[in-house]
Amino acid sequence: MKGLPGYFIGIILLLLLSLMGTSLVTGSIAAENARNFHASAVSQIENSNYNPEVISSLYREADRLGYELEPVEVREIIPNRRMCEVVVKYTYSVGILHSKSEVHEIRGYAR
Repeated sequence: MKGLPGYFIGIILLLLLSLMGTSLVTGSIAAENARNFHASAVSQIENSNYNPEVISSLYREADRLGYELEPVEVREIIPNRRMCEVVVKYTYSVGILHSKSEVHEIRGYAR
C-alpha cells in the first residue's frame, strides 16, 4: 500500500515524457517536410528555367500545404545567367513545450 502513490507518480511522469517526446518528433517531421518542399521548389524553378507558370503553381502548392512562399523575384546577374531567392515560411510547434507556434523560414537560391 505504501508504494501505490509512487507507482501512480511514475506512470504520470512516463506519460508526460512520452507526450513531450511525441511533440518533439512531430515538430521535427514538420520542419523536415518544409525543407523537402523548399528543395523541391528550388529544383523545379531551376529545371523549368524560371518559368512563371511553374512559379505560380509553387505558390498554389505552398498554400495547399500550409506554407508561405515569399514572392520570387528572378534577377539576371549577367547575360543568360539568372537566379532568384526562394524563401519558405512554415509554422513550427512543439505542443506541450511551447504554448504558441513559431514561424520559421528556409532560405535558398535557385541558380
